Amino acid sequence: MWKGSWNAQIYDPLLDVATKDDLYFDKNRPSGLWNPNGDLSRYLQESGKKTILFAGVNTDQCVLGTLVDGYSWGYDCIMLGDCCGTMTTGFGAKELCDYNVATNYGFVATSQDFVNAPKVEDSPVPFL
Repeated sequence: MWKGSWNAQIYDPLLDVATKDDLYFDKNRPSGLWNPNGDLSRYLQESGKKTILFAGVNTDQCVLGTLVDGYSWGYDCIMLGDCCGTMTTGFGAKELCDYNVATNYGFVATSQDFVNAPKVEDSPVPFL
């Protein structure tokens, strides 16, 4: 995918709900976090973010690559499993990614888990 090409465009239903405050980061490798000087890496560092939610296509390639790099850089990683998919079929690629993320790199949750999660200010557990 190259910036400006048809397969780098935002999925139309996402554009329908996008706001002017949404952030976009281009990438030129399967991982969006391979380069500590890349736009996304710099944004995460400068904003003090600690947790990254992952959703996207090619679970076993782009999503997993970015998630593993995020984990390696010290971020807490949560993959929304029902918001990820892949064209790699017949090998159990998605299931293996879900397993590897859940047992090695972070957490796998569903979009419903995310929607139903308590807001930080509503949580009985203090967040640091």
